[in-house]
Amino acid sequence: MRATSAFTGAALLSGMLAYLLPGAGLAVVTGAVGLAVVGGVFAVRRTAQRRSHLIRVNDDAVALINSGRLREACSTLDALAGEAREDPALHALIAYNRGVATLRMGDAPAALSMLEAVAGSRWLNDPELPYRELLALALSQAYWSLGDPGTARAYLDTARETLSPARAGLTVSMEAVLALSMGQTPLALRVLREGRSAAEGVLVASQLRTLRVLEAFALTRLDPAHEHGDEVRRLLDGARPVQPWDHVGLRSVWPEFDAFCRIHGLEAPGEHRGDRAAWVA
Repeated sequence: MRATSAFTGAALLSGMLAYLLPGAGLAVVTGAVGLAVVGGVFAVRRTAQRRSHLIRVNDDAVALINSGRLREACSTLDALAGEAREDPALHALIAYNRGVATLRMGDAPAALSMLEAVAGSRWLNDPELPYRELLALALSQAYWSLGDPGTARAYLDTARETLSPARAGLTVSMEAVLALSMGQTPLALRVLREGRSAAEGVLVASQLRTLRVLEAFALTRLDPAHEHGDEVRRLLDGARPVQPWDHVGLRSVWPEFDAFCRIHGLEAPGEHRGDRAAWVA
């Protein structure tokens, strides 16, 4: 928009010169038009450079999310959102990432508000972009966290129907969570085991640690005798060392899973027992 304004302003200037200096001839008018074109080019370049900068900062925030530095990511994204308001597509992407970070911090109501606003804007609905499925997955977890498994399942199905086979592993976690929360433990175990290799190809380290804990949790629900067995021990060893914010998005709304994590010493560094505000703040 700024580039367009700069070009329009310079073009109007050339018209004014032609009107005010009718005897100046073609050279003056042509020169003014030339200024309009050059001004427009430089404005477009500045706009492109600014957008490139904002995209790089957004990518940095995503790296912070994936490394568990969620508060830093939220601060970065909040500052970035104000700068990107004139670019609605980029602003929607920033808001999506902010919603994901908020969801991982255990504040599902705030996350859902952000994610629903992004969905309503329709800026991430382009089938050529990878964000439509990611948004559906985030909405699935948000609705499940707020006690609406039916809507969670609908969003999960939407994501699964449109994901390419190479990215099918993205749905494994929510498939397992929904199955476990509905008492379908054998199904959850099958999803986790059959989807393991696909998930390893698309999930980040923190998400893979959560998958291992979910599988251990499912095994103990299937048979409490597994609680201290070799397979559960191996899975939990693979989920260590615990990093900040690991599993908090699930633990903050799932008391049984939270208790399992505490029993097995999977509290995140610096975590305050029983203090949900420490997760959400």
